[in-house]
Amino acid sequence: YDFFNEHKLLLIDLKDLYTIQDRLKDKIQKRKLGGLYIDFEDEGTHAQKDDVSFDDYVEKYKKEYMGGVENRYVRNEVGTVYVIRVFPKSRDSSLKYYEKFGKQMREYLKGFDFKKYHPDMTCGFSGPIVSRVNQYEALMNDLQKAGTISLISMFAVMFWYFARFTQKFKGVRGFLKTQLVRAVPVLFVFVPMIYSTLYAFSFFHLFFKQLNVVTSFLFAIIFGLGVDIGIHLLSRYIHDTRAKIPFEKIQWNILTRTGVTVIISILTTVATFYILIVNDFRGFSEFGWISGNGLIIALVTYLIFTPSLIALVHRYNLMPLKPIEGTQEEIVVRGRRWFPRPRLILSLFVVASLLALWGARSLTFEWNFGKLKMVVPSTEHWNSLQEETSG
Repeated sequence: YDFFNEHKLLLIDLKDLYTIQDRLKDKIQKRKLGGLYIDFEDEGTHAQKDDVSFDDYVEKYKKEYMGGVENRYVRNEVGTVYVIRVFPKSRDSSLKYYEKFGKQMREYLKGFDFKKYHPDMTCGFSGPIVSRVNQYEALMNDLQKAGTISLISMFAVMFWYFARFTQKFKGVRGFLKTQLVRAVPVLFVFVPMIYSTLYAFSFFHLFFKQLNVVTSFLFAIIFGLGVDIGIHLLSRYIHDTRAKIPFEKIQWNILTRTGVTVIISILTTVATFYILIVNDFRGFSEFGWISGNGLIIALVTYLIFTPSLIALVHRYNLMPLKPIEGTQEEIVVRGRRWFPRPRLILSLFVVASLLALWGARSLTFEWNFGKLKMVVPSTEHWNSLQEETSG
């Protein structure tokens, strides 16, 4: 800094150089001739006619060049924000190393007393390393919230839905037993899905060492789509059991009828996800690969687990169901007419679909990815202060 501060380079416009040259000639002539010097130019050409001056150019170029080396520190104009740039020696750009580096810096600065310089002096961190770590922590926090909310929501909906089919027991003990019985169908659906999720991401680890911002939410997505398989299979078991169909026939219906239907519905969803694999954007490509294969693993897991779970539930009567009055044929016929006001609902659905298609004309796409990134208030605060020093 000292060297460049003492040897500043100055780039002057050619027109100004000619003017300065003329003024130097005037100054030399004035010194030579003294009182005999006569200036024939218009008044006002120079700042001072009695003595040739370059103050106007000194002021002009001082304003233009002072910003470059006016201070040895990286700071803002008023000197209230100073920046120290710290770089790690290692070239390791992994998130784990960034976390370690940031922790070392914070531990080091804990022993530095800023207050002895000024009572309001504080210190913070900004830059890509800090932003990446903070965004990762924010992402993990969001994943935990999303996972918790999705699990609680699915549990509550299934608990409420399947409670309509299970028996109620009287008394305090009966109340507790009723709640346990109602939880059995939820566990029936959840347990295979938990295992399939573990199987899926264990399998994916052979191909991808880590998830990215796009694929990190696939836990909730695969779980949410996969539980549909268990709900359909369990609903078929409840329907056939209440219809007094023999157990062997129930197993057969679940695998060969409802099972086939579920396979077709899942494969169409998988095909949609597989289309994303050919995408050039890595986030979408991995999203399609993981989600598509994840649903196939969930499907296979359910088809293997469900018959065993049904046999367990049926043998020990873990899920006592409400009986239905009538013959088997009457029960089956009533089961086919369960949908309330089908024509009205179909009409409303058609109207809503037409309105949605009409509104699709105004759909737009946000191309600026910067507007979609996570905003961490603490990081944004220190980043804004750093921008005061560098723009």
